[in-house]
Amino acid sequence: MAIQIGNYAMVGLKGNIGGLLVYKRVRGKLVVAKMPEFTKPASDKQKAHRNRFKEAGVYAKTLKEGNSELYEKYEQIAKSRNLTTRNVILQDFLTAPRIEHINTSHYDGTVGSTISIEATDTVEVKSVTVKILKANDTLVEEGKAVKLEGKWTYSATATNTPVANSKVVVTAEDLPGNITEREAIV
Repeated sequence: MAIQIGNYAMVGLKGNIGGLLVYKRVRGKLVVAKMPEFTKPASDKQKAHRNRFKEAGVYAKTLKEGNSELYEKYEQIAKSRNLTTRNVILQDFLTAPRIEHINTSHYDGTVGSTISIEATDTVEVKSVTVKILKANDTLVEEGKAVKLEGKWTYSATATNTPVANSKVVVTAEDLPGNITEREAIV
């Protein structure tokens, strides 16, 4: 793989030449690589991933053409990471948010007791929803968590007794609409 530096004849070049070489931008630099060879037919998993990648491309194009505010947010992130805006959008679309930790140590089943959640994403977690269920899976309450000082916090609005073996189900959603769910037992 070769990296092009300072050749004005190569500015803006991308794509392949004669099916032998491929030119692409990686982290702001023009890279020349050998054209990949595909020796086997794609597996179902590969086909599904390619389809998801196409959906990500449509999402990126839709943002660029119609949602300038969100597109600008992606542009700022792309500049700070030395990536293209499209790459950041594709990465965000293809990567679901992660729920790193659910802290139930301050939840005692009383109104106002709290559950804190650490949820992360490649760009931003848009919302976090908390559902509290009794040990027999009866719904106690459900609502949105609020982001405070980098963590999401949910304040209980209903009494839950007995609290032992209750289940907390947390759902995190990112900007493209990817959803992740995780449970914790109190």
